[in-house]
Amino acid sequence: MGRDVPGDEQRRVVVQLGVFPLGIWEMVCILSGTAGLEPAQAIACATGNTAEGIGLKDVGVIRPGNWADLVICDAPVGSTAENAGASIADGTIPGVSMVFIDGKLMHEGADVNTAAPKRSALHVQA
Repeated sequence: MGRDVPGDEQRRVVVQLGVFPLGIWEMVCILSGTAGLEPAQAIACATGNTAEGIGLKDVGVIRPGNWADLVICDAPVGSTAENAGASIADGTIPGVSMVFIDGKLMHEGADVNTAAPKRSALHVQA
């Protein structure tokens, strides 16, 4: 169900549209909230499992050398869920705190497609 795209030119187009498009979030929440998959299993269906299934080696799983696109999220504002996992288990799309693309912070806070998170992620300098 995921959308990992091979090739630099195609990848640039996907990155410009953002990681983890809204439709994928909806499917993750349906798998967890309705079908009963644990949130981590539902997310795996949209990321690493998909990449492996179509033969991609450097995406879909967080590990050294892979593309570093990450979404940091929490339960959305107004939700009764305590965190992003509980939100997904309830079938509710989490609020997005930050989006990192190729290891760089590219977006912070809610967007047109996502609710604001209950808590903002903290900036920590290494």
